[in-house]
Amino acid sequence: MGKLGDDEFGRMLAAILRENDVSDEGVTFDTGACTALAFVTLRSNGEREFMFYRNPSADMLLMLAELNLDLIRRIYISMRESFGIGRKSSIMDL
Repeated sequence: MGKLGDDEFGRMLAAILRENDVSDEGVTFDTGACTALAFVTLRSNGEREFMFYRNPSADMLLMLAELNLDLIRRIYISMRESFGIGRKSSIMDL
């Protein structure tokens, strides 16, 4: 579940999910923002360096009204049945 830019990279990421039998039902697309990018490089001393392109990116613009609450509730029920979680999660209050 999340938000991608309505761009080539965002569409590619959603397609990769589907190609790997992962539902993209909770993915939304933003026509006014780009998909976030992260670049990881390895410095000569072995330390990783992270660079992010978020100006702002679509994931930063995800609004509560865009969430598929039915999907969230179904996931909670599935997790509860699979793992025996008995407490009510705050996510159910959405």
